[in-house]
Amino acid sequence: MFPNDILAGMILVVSLILTIVGLVAYRRYRMRGIIFSSVAFLIFLFESLIYVFNIFFNLHLDILFWTLLLNLVILFILYFSISVKG
Repeated sequence: MFPNDILAGMILVVSLILTIVGLVAYRRYRMRGIIFSSVAFLIFLFESLIYVFNIFFNLHLDILFWTLLLNLVILFILYFSISVKG
């Protein structure tokens, strides 16, 4: 479990940084595609928080189900971020 925990922490930090960068970029350029990407990174952040809370608080959640569900949502959001003009 230890490498998984390190990977979850890395995903948490990277998704937090990418969310902040995306929100700053949206504030600067006002492009809707950027806000969709920022929401996708925010969901990655939420996904890693679920994993970390499950480890530290022994929530006994079905991590595989939640990970797959949130990854599906992220894929749809990234599709809309590409397909949106302006």
